[in-house]
Amino acid sequence: MAACSNGRGADDGYCVGPHWCHLGRENGQAIIKSMRTSTRPAKVGKLSIALPAVFSMIGCLLSEMKMVSIRILRGALLLSILFSNHAVHAADQFVYTNNDIQGTNKVLGFRVAADGSLSEIAGSPFPTAGAGDDGLSFFASNRIVVSASGKFLYASNSGSNDVSAFSIDPSSGNLTPVPGSPFPLDSSGPSSGGISLAVTPDGRFLMAGNPLAERITSFSIGADGALTAMRGSPFFAGGQPAGMKASPNGKFLAVALLGGVAMFGIAPDGSLAAVPGSPFGQGGVGAAAGVDMNCRGNVLFAGEANASRITIVDVFSIAPDGVLVPITGSPFVAEAGANSNVPLLSPDERLLFVSNQEAITLPSSTSTVTAFNVAADGTLTLIPGSPFPAGGFPSGMATNPAGTLLFTANDQAVGVLSIGINGTLTPVPGSPFSAAQPFSSVKSLAAFPSKTCDIPVDIDIKPGGARNSINLRSKGVVTVAVLSSASFNPLDVIVDTVRIAGASPVKFTHKDINSDGVADLVLHFRTQDLQLKSNSTELTLTAKLRDGRSITGTDSVRILARNRKDRPKELE
Repeated sequence: MAACSNGRGADDGYCVGPHWCHLGRENGQAIIKSMRTSTRPAKVGKLSIALPAVFSMIGCLLSEMKMVSIRILRGALLLSILFSNHAVHAADQFVYTNNDIQGTNKVLGFRVAADGSLSEIAGSPFPTAGAGDDGLSFFASNRIVVSASGKFLYASNSGSNDVSAFSIDPSSGNLTPVPGSPFPLDSSGPSSGGISLAVTPDGRFLMAGNPLAERITSFSIGADGALTAMRGSPFFAGGQPAGMKASPNGKFLAVALLGGVAMFGIAPDGSLAAVPGSPFGQGGVGAAAGVDMNCRGNVLFAGEANASRITIVDVFSIAPDGVLVPITGSPFVAEAGANSNVPLLSPDERLLFVSNQEAITLPSSTSTVTAFNVAADGTLTLIPGSPFPAGGFPSGMATNPAGTLLFTANDQAVGVLSIGINGTLTPVPGSPFSAAQPFSSVKSLAAFPSKTCDIPVDIDIKPGGARNSINLRSKGVVTVAVLSSASFNPLDVIVDTVRIAGASPVKFTHKDINSDGVADLVLHFRTQDLQLKSNSTELTLTAKLRDGRSITGTDSVRILARNRKDRPKELE
């Protein structure tokens, strides 16, 4: 019995009831020839098929052709959506600044040209309806962020202790206030030091750190971008929160406390709880001020504010429970730059940029950005020529999605630096671009579209099996389950975009595999479609979600080779 495209069986290769399977080109031609010459049973290979069965098969074929047409149309629509979104993002790129203006705060918006130059967009600046504090705050506080979906922008107002929310027009860059904005922090008194923001990768929660109160407010994000403080909020930070970042898997929140790095577990309801041993001390002579994490969520970088003529970066490995452990060689110290508050990974994570505020310790110097090469384990090596002039007084930073441009918040301007293939930085013509407003200080900015990471998910190859053995000579199927979690629902996966070892699924169902009460996505792939080698040890699945984000999951495999001569020795 052969496997049908709809997962049902077919006796002798033809339709059982309304279900039909391919006979193949050669057998199909034999049937047609037989139909032209005789009403007797058609001979197909060793099969003898009665004429009524032939007509039944033709009906099935027509039905299958209809289904193929539907699949083609559905695929065309999917490609249209994907390429449409890509085209918008590729053509329309913007940079937004939180100007932290005393009185009525404002957000400035700029369109990014192909050469990196900036021009203010129509309608800018956009009032936040809150009050800033004229930059009387920490350099590393993230005062403005874009949600992972790219639909919303959030800007903190330190003077009025609230957060403003805007929806983003992806073609014009125009910002529209979300109803109810601004949203107050659930903590007493105004902020001092700047309200730092972090959004979870699934777009469900926004965290806001208040340095004066030493508290972190956790907001849920509504479908329209509105914020609601979560029950139990605010949560004690353990110190003064400066730079903050949610891990790519959405499980942890990293917070620089100007004296260490705190790690909090993020519960499914958005509540926060410190992981064992938090906060974790930095290794240099400064104070941890800004943080960034890689997309795998296993390495954390912390820039240390300091009064010395050096750049200091702590690098930690992140354990599965969120505990931080310094890697060998940390902290990494470079006799370049000074007062290294803010670290930022490039989109491909080969480079780490650190903004230096030397003007604080070296008033006569030019503020710079230090650049490092990043090894797989997080080890840093200084790029020749570092530090590079930023054309102003840099603090917050962002890159474009391609990783070819670095944007720096330069107090009264936005610096734009071209990123060379070797990590060198060169100002684009016209940089820095004015962002000056009365009684303001630009210390934070955000890029749209922002850097996004593939969401890590758990997959289970051959659910229930321990060895995940795959026989390359098999003409059967390999089952792969994409498992649900507190922050991921497999129902959001666009099945047509799923790929594993170059193959697409031939069938899928939804079934609770991991017994968490939520249906998982169970996929079936033809073994012969998998592009595997005899020495393959793992398979990685990728797919798109309905909100445009991507997922990736990996599981180990044990290959049984196609030919005996290709079999590993341990299989002999």
